[in-house]
Amino acid sequence: MKRFYERYFRIRHYLEGNRIAGSVVSLGGLVAFVFAIKTSVLDANNIPSPSMEPTLMIGDFLFVNKMRYTFDLPYTNIHLFRIAYPERGDIVTFTPPQDSMSYVNKTLVKRVVGVPGDTIEVTDHEVTVSGVKYPTRPVMNEPLLKTLADGLTGERERLYEEKMIDAKTGKEVVTHYIMKSRERASDTLMSTPGRKWVIPPGKYLMMGDNRDHSSDGRACDMVETKLRSACKEFNDCMYDTYSNEKTAKDCKRIYDRAQGETWGLIDANQIHGKVYLSYLSVNWGTGGNSELNPIINLWYTITGRFSGVYVRWERVFRRIY
Repeated sequence: MKRFYERYFRIRHYLEGNRIAGSVVSLGGLVAFVFAIKTSVLDANNIPSPSMEPTLMIGDFLFVNKMRYTFDLPYTNIHLFRIAYPERGDIVTFTPPQDSMSYVNKTLVKRVVGVPGDTIEVTDHEVTVSGVKYPTRPVMNEPLLKTLADGLTGERERLYEEKMIDAKTGKEVVTHYIMKSRERASDTLMSTPGRKWVIPPGKYLMMGDNRDHSSDGRACDMVETKLRSACKEFNDCMYDTYSNEKTAKDCKRIYDRAQGETWGLIDANQIHGKVYLSYLSVNWGTGGNSELNPIINLWYTITGRFSGVYVRWERVFRRIY
């Protein structure tokens, strides 16, 4: 111990006499501290796509509570101990299956729609949980529609209010907005007619609030490789029903073969934290539909490549539900 203190005071004396070395060490210590906080306590994410509109918009910058569910070893994704499990209606960040090239090294933000023990059915983008349907109703909110990414969302999609219900108690969990395409087209991203999930322990079904434009638990890319062939075969069959090449009965046979598989479900250990605050929101103007890093967006704004960029002040320090 004596030798340790001698070495400590020797290094400290050297740094006090060398301003450059002292500054470098201080900066390095600050960076290390910030990243320790980021990896285990409080993370920051930004939204590059419209999958969670209108709840989250392109250009929203979010604080994520990483200690809501687990306490992680700093600089790693190793869970030292679990504090709680995600609940129905939570908006969370998570790591999707990394064997899909679409999601390598990506972190996604979605809403928890299904929890362990649920039997989930999705029809026309509306959710039924263990026989209890989440009520939805069309609503109008002109100020909200005007703040969406390109100003055209209200023309292409319709705004709905969805109430998420606890099927066991019948109590309302949360009421939030979702969006669905005005046209019932066969080429919408997430049509999923007749899909059913039986949620096993430790698994969760995630969906985006922009139901036609969210690649989530309903997508083939969200499943592990060993399940993706069955998922794709079922999706292709359902797509072919629109052209009368296949029938619902044909697709049910394919679905029955894959019944019980955990299509698109996320393991609890892949969930990083709960989104709770938007600390900044930027409308990227003409670059609003480009899924780019915000630093690149800022550079394009400064150099004039993007125009019409402004801060959405009404969304700064806004609580997220």
